[in-house]
Amino acid sequence: MNALITMVIWMVISIVPIIMAIWFGGIASKAGRSWFGWALAGAAISFVVSRVVAYVGDATFGPFSPDSAVPFLIISTVIAIGITLGIGAVIASSFKKRPAKTGINRQVSFARIIIWAITLGLVGFICGSMGQSLLLAEMDNAAPVIGLFTGPIGLFVGAFLGALSTRFQLSPRQNLLSLVISLIIGSVGTLYLTVSEFTPTIQLVDAEIVGCESVDKRLVSQTKMWSEVAARPHTNARSNWEQEIPDMLRAQPGVVLTMRIYQEAWVREQRWSWGSVSQRVDDWQSVNETKQVFAAIAGPVSHSPCERFTIGERRFSALVWEKSNPTPPAKLPTFLRLYVLQQVPPEYVRYIPKPK
Repeated sequence: MNALITMVIWMVISIVPIIMAIWFGGIASKAGRSWFGWALAGAAISFVVSRVVAYVGDATFGPFSPDSAVPFLIISTVIAIGITLGIGAVIASSFKKRPAKTGINRQVSFARIIIWAITLGLVGFICGSMGQSLLLAEMDNAAPVIGLFTGPIGLFVGAFLGALSTRFQLSPRQNLLSLVISLIIGSVGTLYLTVSEFTPTIQLVDAEIVGCESVDKRLVSQTKMWSEVAARPHTNARSNWEQEIPDMLRAQPGVVLTMRIYQEAWVREQRWSWGSVSQRVDDWQSVNETKQVFAAIAGPVSHSPCERFTIGERRFSALVWEKSNPTPPAKLPTFLRLYVLQQVPPEYVRYIPKPK
């Protein structure tokens, strides 16, 4: 049933741009304007609005799985259609039957193109460069570089739209209205581009234990690797880290398990600057992967810690990366460069596939 509803929703979303194109083309033709250009503009406005609403809603209402996404799709579709019709009504009301062509002199035409290009170029550059700093709690290292791409794109798009404004001989009022709408769409679209990538945080897995060993072997190889890293120039390595390795072993006793993963689904999150967190859960994917993970041991550690785990046991689990900022890391799993095996958090149990 959900699949049928989703298909109908996407059919509606696909039809709306066609309806907008016919509507804009019809009123433009009656007003003596180019029906083809305005038909394309109507379809483009509808498409962009629907995508922006869907993406913003996605970032706001997550997490959701395919089954629980249907209400979100219905709400976002209704909102997108409402916004699209509102924009269409405003633009349609500005159409008037124009008299015979009087032309726009070259100075006005050139000035209009320059204003459009500079305005959209600045919006693209500012939103691209500062979008993450304004919206996210943690910036990506490459965040400022985005503006170097979105700025020139906005410049060229602005010049093109300015030329269209001149070509269709929009009145000053219509030109200003079109510019404002373009600014809103461009800024929202660029801001979305800067924050659309959610960070993977938890790997939900359907996996089987196929091996177990103590951490000693991996500890030796990773200690050698971190020694080489700490010896590199300009590396701010923490002092006495080698002497603190026994303390890490006592603080986090555990073993290294080898897991054969059959299915996986990533939990991704975005932390916003105002304190809220948006999450989403990917669809489950079939994989055939072998991965070593760190499994903590509670209580006294025996001489055979692997006896607590059953080879061949298959279950749903969560693999979590423990952050540790110092170099080398101060947490044992991160020092060993291993994900930590945990039970699936209660809030994600509902995403575990039901047995068929």
